[in-house]
Amino acid sequence: MALAKFSHPTAPPKIKVFEIRPEPGVIGGAVNLTPNALRLFDQLGVLPIIRERTYGLEIDAIEVFSVYQPVQLGESSFRGPDGQGLGSPPYKVRGESPTLYGAC
Repeated sequence: MALAKFSHPTAPPKIKVFEIRPEPGVIGGAVNLTPNALRLFDQLGVLPIIRERTYGLEIDAIEVFSVYQPVQLGESSFRGPDGQGLGSPPYKVRGESPTLYGAC
């Protein structure tokens, strides 16, 4: 995306994206975009498309649980000191959507 964004308008790069499966599946882990990734996507002009098409959800935290007993092991919070997110401007994590790739 960065190459396409900053290349010369008369000679854009030829980019091919390969996917292992013909369509999104329900196997595997979730895709989460951290606040830094969202900040970069915002600078590249992709974040408004992700939000407009409602790909994924903004989440406040990721909780980690034990697979052996129902105990929370920890939490990664992205709320920030005022609950709005991390950084300036504030961003939270965006994740839990198998269709996130559609914005690219």
